[in-house]
Amino acid sequence: MKYSFSSIDIKRAGYCLVILLCGAFIETSAQKEGNIWYFGERAGLDFNSGHPVPLNNSAMYQREGCAVISDTMGNLMFYTNGQNVWNKHGAAMGTGQLLTGGQSATQSAIIAKKPGNNSLYYIFTVPDLVGTNGLRTTIVDMSLNGGNGNFTSTINATLNASPTEEKVTAVAHQNGKDIWIITHLWDSDAFYAFLLTENGIDKDQVVISHIGLTHQGTGLTAGYMKASPDGSKLAIITRTNNSFQLFDFNNQTGDISNPITFLTQYPKAYGIEFSPSGKMLYVSDYSTLKKVTQFDLTLPEVEMINSGIVVGTVSNAFIGAMQIAPDGKIYVSKFDSTIAVPFIADKYLGAITFPEKRGIECQFVEDDLFLGNGACILGLPTFVQSYFFQLQNFSSDSHCSGDTTHFILSNVLDLNKVLWDFGDPASGSLNHDTSFYPYHVYHAAGEYRIKLISYFAANNDTLIKAIVINPSPVINLGDDRNFCSNLPLILNATNQNSTYRWQDGSIDSTYHVSTSGTYHVTVTNEYQCASSDSVDLILVESPLVDLGNDTVLNVGETITLQVQSGYQSYTWSDGSQLNYLAIDKPGTYWVEVENNGCYESDTIQIIFESHCRVSCPNAFTPNGDGRNDTFQPVANEPLLVFHLVISSRWGTIVFKSNNLNDAWDGYYQGKLVELGAYAWFIEYQCQYSNENMVTKGTVMVIR
Repeated sequence: MKYSFSSIDIKRAGYCLVILLCGAFIETSAQKEGNIWYFGERAGLDFNSGHPVPLNNSAMYQREGCAVISDTMGNLMFYTNGQNVWNKHGAAMGTGQLLTGGQSATQSAIIAKKPGNNSLYYIFTVPDLVGTNGLRTTIVDMSLNGGNGNFTSTINATLNASPTEEKVTAVAHQNGKDIWIITHLWDSDAFYAFLLTENGIDKDQVVISHIGLTHQGTGLTAGYMKASPDGSKLAIITRTNNSFQLFDFNNQTGDISNPITFLTQYPKAYGIEFSPSGKMLYVSDYSTLKKVTQFDLTLPEVEMINSGIVVGTVSNAFIGAMQIAPDGKIYVSKFDSTIAVPFIADKYLGAITFPEKRGIECQFVEDDLFLGNGACILGLPTFVQSYFFQLQNFSSDSHCSGDTTHFILSNVLDLNKVLWDFGDPASGSLNHDTSFYPYHVYHAAGEYRIKLISYFAANNDTLIKAIVINPSPVINLGDDRNFCSNLPLILNATNQNSTYRWQDGSIDSTYHVSTSGTYHVTVTNEYQCASSDSVDLILVESPLVDLGNDTVLNVGETITLQVQSGYQSYTWSDGSQLNYLAIDKPGTYWVEVENNGCYESDTIQIIFESHCRVSCPNAFTPNGDGRNDTFQPVANEPLLVFHLVISSRWGTIVFKSNNLNDAWDGYYQGKLVELGAYAWFIEYQCQYSNENMVTKGTVMVIR
């Protein structure tokens, strides 16, 4: 393709060719030839795990058409941009020879293995810009160069020398062995179909179908042509009158018939692709419209033409090729540019997630697959479409852990029996089923690889497909139970990134319970997985316990603390178990009362106000007359502690005692002390008030 500054200006003249190759496609699980992709700006993908894994080892930089082939085990053989060919190690094949494919052709090349031979592969190439090379073929022998492959003597052999569009597709023959290769001539309405058999390809045995629009007009040769995976349909971008056409294809004879023209009103329709079943058709446009449109091919013709629904648009890129993949998605190339040249590669492929679903339910994702170190531009690899044919498929509904997932077969016609493996060995014997409409409960979130073997009247089909089970919210409101009126009860259903709906319509994550009843909540998380739980709660009145306020009593008084009788148990602070307690001492007292599993308690402080004091005389006469002969302190209540010290004016301790009943007789060391004043100091603790006290004073010793 040649480019002007503002748009792709493709100047070509030509007509259409169709070639068919032979290859088995009945056993779905065996079709791994399309499991490795290389394209764009050194981008690569590996689908062998069931999901695409980016590869960073491509030697190819290619804006548009390219092709790649793997063996039946999914091991890379080689890839090409239509001119250069690289082996699995990224080394160029040959000794500098270039193939004649157009490096700027929409579909510059396609690769097919020779039926019945595991070593020989045919590369079919078409030119860009209606070049003079036509449709040509080159044979690669994988047994050469130490198993890395090399060209045979057949290099760029001409199959058709007429001006050929930059379109080529391939699909299996009805016999499941041979392969049709199809192209279209320029300035013509002719499709050419060649059959690749175990004897090779006979260019003189071409099937020519003159049908549909004449492809002509300056710059209108770009755009894809695809066969449906089952080999029954053929779709081609014409760019003539801004349209594309759909045909019936006879995969037994190679004849093309029944043209249906869709006026898409796309100025630059480019990519086109069938869903795996061939029931849906998708068309892309890389003009400023930036959209993907879906058509329902199961409808009658008029309704089919009018069934177009825009299922996806992109915001910061232009849309290019579309290619069905081994994981069942259709991937969409994009390039970030406001002009045709230079192309600015995009780090993400878009994707149609569920190609069989109608309308937006097919779920177009603009940035679906990150390409690692690589990037996509306008093209994606072209494959034999039969690699992606699914004789059988299935869909499933709930993808939430703990829910019942139902599986629905897409094809039960002439189906004798099935064998399901749900990929969940932890479920034991429930991991397998033989019913046409089975169900399974996945108790853990994660990815599960489901294997379905379908036994039809004429053949068998094995399908391996991964589904993702998302986590359901975890809710546990607890067992049915009683709750006590004195304790707040809060039901908690909190889950991350979730919404809530309780039995009364409230939407908080928690619920405050105050009355008996049945309480129910449904929690829905970000995956739209919902879980519910309910609980029956009975309100039990808690005991009424009130010991009153803290109380002050006088020394010698008593008080009886009492709570309501009739409850199941009482426990006081001293261990007693009656509903009352008699108090005659100061302290902190508490009681705990239980009734029907509900507890209540209260505490009270009892203080005795004793006005406790110790009194001492201010003089005494130690003369032996029997009156006021000693110094004797007196207390107005019992003491727990008593310390008395008497000192002379010079600090000599003349008397001390720890007994209130001890009196000083005025003697020190056996002699009567001198007359005069003596200091006394007393520390004491009263029994009822439990206070520590200090008092001091002087006493006169006189005669």
